[in-house]
This record gives sequence, structure tokens and C-alpha cells, in this order.
Amino acid sequence: MNSSTGSLRISQKRASRVAILAAAKELFLSRGYAATTLRDIAAKAGVSPGLVFSHVADKQELLQLVLHRDLEEILEKAAPDILAAQSTVDLLAGLARTLLDYYGRHPELSRSLIASVLFQPAVYGAQLGQLRDIIDRALARDVPLAEASDRAVAAELLVSPYLACVIDFLGHDQPRIDEQVDTLATATKLILRSMGEAPHG
Repeated sequence: MNSSTGSLRISQKRASRVAILAAAKELFLSRGYAATTLRDIAAKAGVSPGLVFSHVADKQELLQLVLHRDLEEILEKAAPDILAAQSTVDLLAGLARTLLDYYGRHPELSRSLIASVLFQPAVYGAQLGQLRDIIDRALARDVPLAEASDRAVAAELLVSPYLACVIDFLGHDQPRIDEQVDTLATATKLILRSMGEAPHG
């Protein structure tokens, strides 16, 4: 196989992946996650079911890819404003508000996502890495004398009440973002106080 043929195959594979993800997102949103099959997605994308399976193992993995891509884009866009927060408490509240707004607009898909990753450490760890990085950067600013290892533990601790907040939020038919964010801010202050930081916000 020459280089031009290899490049063409790589390009075709990327194009098919984009088409599959776009079709999956459209059908998940219009029909719902439970009612959508991989065959439906393949037909919408104009590819064979076998090609879909060459990209993902199952529908659950496809959901993770679709929503995680959305969430990564949202976090990337929101990061400058969130990082400009005056305290770690305000930062985590801003993060939560941004993500809960997305979850609230797509509750069924978000519930399916959380259920699918909660007991999968590999997926869970990879997808929360961006969130931990943002929190760690805030802690480095607010607690400059803290050891990096201590900050890593604190970032992990701060992610835990965030996850609890998301689960509680998605468990209500009419969730209220402000109430969840206030609860999260209280938990954040308690954790930071145990580290010796005077929480603000």
C-alpha cells in the first residue's frame, strides 16, 4: 500500500467517524437514546452497521463519544471566564452552572451518560480529567504553598460533590440549577476549609 492510498483510507475513516457521530447525535436528540439503534445510526450516516462497529463497541460508547465531545467543547469555550473567578468556590460554581445547563437541556441523554460511566473507572477518569485540571489550576492560584500532591487530592475531593450534584440534579423532573449550585458551593467551602484555605464566595 503506497502512502497516498494510506492517506486516503485514513481520511475516509475520519469522515465516516464524523458522519456516524453526527447521525448518532441527531437521532439521540430526536428519537431518544433508548429508541435509537446502531442500525438506525448507520442508515442515517450512510454507512454499513459493520463500519459503525469498527469505530465503537456498542451504543453506550457512541453516546459517551457524542456527549463528551459536546462537553469538552463547552468547557473549552467557558474555561477563560470560569478561570477568571475570584475563588475556587466561585470557579466550581461556574463550572457546575455551565454543565448543569447542558444536562438540563438534554436530561434523558445525560442520565444515560452518567449511568454508563459511573461504574467505569477508565471512562470516568478520562472524562473528568479536564474538570480536575481546571480545579487544580484554581487551587494552585488560591493555595500557592500547597504541595502539588495535596492539590491533586483536593481536586479529586472537589469533583466528588460535583458528581453528587449532577446525579441529584438529573433525578428531579424539574431540577433547579441555583439550588444545586448553592449546595455545591457549601460543600466546596467545607472541603477548602479543611485544607486551610479561607473560602470566598
